Amino acid sequence: MKNPSPITRARRIEMRRKQLGYPSRCFYCPETDIFCFEADHPVTRELDPDFKRAVCRNCHRKLEASRDIKGLTRNGQRDVNESQAQALQRYLLLMAEDEDSQAELLQQTPTPPIHLIVGASKARAASLRHKAEAIIINPPCP
Repeated sequence: MKNPSPITRARRIEMRRKQLGYPSRCFYCPETDIFCFEADHPVTRELDPDFKRAVCRNCHRKLEASRDIKGLTRNGQRDVNESQAQALQRYLLLMAEDEDSQAELLQQTPTPPIHLIVGASKARAASLRHKAEAIIINPPCP
């Protein structure tokens, strides 16, 4: 059966690509099908909503499970009160976890996707700068 509305389908694909940042493949594996991609927030959406990357659903599930097992996410937990220091600690631990996953990718892949690695490094740097600017430092009293 032919696609009943190719214009609608093309629009849906383009919107999905735009939402995910025009990925060419999964960050961790060679998957290229746009409909298999999801937005992964390496340091969670509430700690930095802008820091994300496109990964396939399979890799995303593995990453989320690893973060959940290590107690770094709040998936399924409601109304968790977290101090600013605890949130910063969790952010830094998640950032270290993301750095480890990228190092594993570089070790396991004979020809790693350099453009993806460079983009991820720049995104991590931007996230760290954003977090550093958000920290309120109280000046010492005279």
